[in-house]
Amino acid sequence: MGAEKVKVVFIGGYGRSGSTLLDRVLGQHKGFCSIGELRYLWERGLLENRLCGCGDPVAQCSLWTSVLEEVFSECDEKPKFEEIAALQKAVDRIRYIPLMIWPNLRRKTFNDILEKYLNLLYKVYLSIKKVTGCEVIVDSSKDPSHGFILSLMKEIDLRIVHLVRDSRAVAHSWQRKKRNWEIKDRIAYMRTLHPLESALMWETSNILMEFLAHRIDYYVKVRYEDLIKNPKGTISWLLRELGLHTRDLDYISDSMVNLSRQTHNISGNPSKFAKGEVQLRLDREWITALPLRYKALVTIVTFPLLYRYGYFSRWEG
Repeated sequence: MGAEKVKVVFIGGYGRSGSTLLDRVLGQHKGFCSIGELRYLWERGLLENRLCGCGDPVAQCSLWTSVLEEVFSECDEKPKFEEIAALQKAVDRIRYIPLMIWPNLRRKTFNDILEKYLNLLYKVYLSIKKVTGCEVIVDSSKDPSHGFILSLMKEIDLRIVHLVRDSRAVAHSWQRKKRNWEIKDRIAYMRTLHPLESALMWETSNILMEFLAHRIDYYVKVRYEDLIKNPKGTISWLLRELGLHTRDLDYISDSMVNLSRQTHNISGNPSKFAKGEVQLRLDREWITALPLRYKALVTIVTFPLLYRYGYFSRWEG
């Protein structure tokens, strides 16, 4: 008898594209469990003890405490999260994607580390399923390397949502100084990026996500702008494309979502703490706030995919 299958919806793409919002919206769906960015559980969640989406530090969160107890139930020694974080970093990187695609390129050392990490990751997903009783786990880790790792796991029934957003809006978001509210013990701010770096990473991440699409059966590309303009229709279509049920979407209206169900998101932006009814509005500030030179730079660098995704020279709104 084979290992128990775990159904995972992976939201991939580039940062500041709305993945936290989509994760939380899907987390309201019957039988779904929203966990945020699982790849950061060890470093940001446990070593830095940042806040979970429930408002408690991850190390004190009732759900994650139960999950970790299940994961390490057969271990005699206390888990060393520093070593696990190092294990994750040793394989979960964009530069290692070729090794995931072509196994013959792997050295035995890398292969052993990868197998060890895959086994641990499966235990985490399986423990989440057991503790929550959910049918589907929503993981918004975003990074394509995490998606490629999931594609190697036969025990994971993988469904991928490739979330894209206008690269100019993304570049503007990366420039803005934002408080990081998941860090409780001091005032800290989220990372900022120069528009050129943001544009190059946006292009790279989305190309890799398109490459990943050829390795799995269930893949759907969603534009953030379409999600905001038509949330219920977009979510319903997304679920159908992924082969998942579309019942009970009453928590979504034409311009609002009800985020009343508690979720336990790792990492993500401040919207992970939002509760109750949330009005959806498209942030078009970048059109006037992003300097023309940066707007032109980002447009030139990302034009092929902007065109492919239907954005053309400006947002079609």
